[in-house]
Amino acid sequence: MKVKATQLKEWSNATFSPLAWQRIALRSLPVLIENGIELDDIENPQDGMILEGDVLTSLIESVENIYKTEVPATLINA
Repeated sequence: MKVKATQLKEWSNATFSPLAWQRIALRSLPVLIENGIELDDIENPQDGMILEGDVLTSLIESVENIYKTEVPATLINA
């Protein structure tokens, strides 16, 4: 599984609220830090930033926990 960070951010903010991505990132912050990703990097991702592995799993779980919604399969590996 992998997804462009910008696509997941845009989907989150459009689907839930303009601050959704920030909430999701904060919920996943410990995993992000463990993987060398700073909060500023995830809040304002570069266009080529790819999320995968533990980082993506944590972000997907955060979406499910906060918003009780699954990330569409069409978004992942797009």
